[in-house]
Amino acid sequence: MSDTGIGIPSNRLDNLFAEFMQADNSITRRFGGTGLGLAISKRLIDQMNGSITVESTSDVGTTFTVRLTLPLASENPVEMKGTDDGDDVAARFDAFTVRIGRKLRILFVEDNPTNQFVATQLLKGFNVHLDMAGNGLEALDSVSRFTHDLICMDMRMPEMDGLEATRQIRRMGGRMAEIPIIALTANAFKEDIDACMASGMNRFVAKPVRRDILLGAMLAELSASMTDDDRPGLIPVDPPALDLAAFDELFDMIGEDGVVEMVGIFETETRRRLSRLAAGDQDATTMSREMHTLKGAAGTVAAPYLAALGRTLEHALAGGIAPSETDLRAIEAGLNAFLAAVASNAGTRAEAA
Repeated sequence: MSDTGIGIPSNRLDNLFAEFMQADNSITRRFGGTGLGLAISKRLIDQMNGSITVESTSDVGTTFTVRLTLPLASENPVEMKGTDDGDDVAARFDAFTVRIGRKLRILFVEDNPTNQFVATQLLKGFNVHLDMAGNGLEALDSVSRFTHDLICMDMRMPEMDGLEATRQIRRMGGRMAEIPIIALTANAFKEDIDACMASGMNRFVAKPVRRDILLGAMLAELSASMTDDDRPGLIPVDPPALDLAAFDELFDMIGEDGVVEMVGIFETETRRRLSRLAAGDQDATTMSREMHTLKGAAGTVAAPYLAALGRTLEHALAGGIAPSETDLRAIEAGLNAFLAAVASNAGTRAEAA
């Protein structure tokens, strides 16, 4: 950092970082200040194992140089890169839901009601279930009763702080030894980060928490914690194989012959689509387009179950998860169920006639 101010005489540079020391007494009168700023800056930099130096010429200007050795972002327990694309975040949370076969469950451990509210709003609209604990003891109670996929843990809390709570969670063993725990604290010194990591936490996010940084950290830890074994296939969906009301409207619009031809085209295209996907040689963009097309076509022919499967897999692909054999079998089963429902509907119409 450089300026073009009044500069500092060379005989004053050695004592510049001492508390209450300024270049001369006139600085306080002209510009204000106590002389603590540089002393505090040096103390912070020293705690980060860095250095600060100064070069100055009177009436020309001053240059301060700070040197810090920081780990790369990929190795840093502090999440340096965030995500702020709401649609992308939603798609990735949906992808995890597909992977584990249920809604994600996240535990937020925070004693401050304002921060609790902010956390609730931050995750509002995403496909997650949020539990809240006010201290470490409540966190231990929550993990003993529910299956969580991620914990966000404040460090300083009454009753039991986040460090001790994390240590006790890790001692439980089994799944608790691996569950991702993200530290949240306003104390961002190196010793605080080291303490978090030593207690068993996975990552460190400094307060005040930025939305994109925290969401990025959460998604990164969820990705790192899950394997293919966590994915049983598609989650069950509620829509029926055939929307009877919508199917009746199709009959009214295009007639029986049109419906028969439409269903035939949809069946042929869907089976071809499944064959292409089963070949396993498509990239993510192509597979996503296949799922998007399936979703739209299924909606047109009044097949809400298949439309839901297509939408779910499209979101999963956006989160980096490709369809599995289980997913493709689910689509084929959905198609067969749709065709059976169409045939049953046709029989009912014939009897009524």
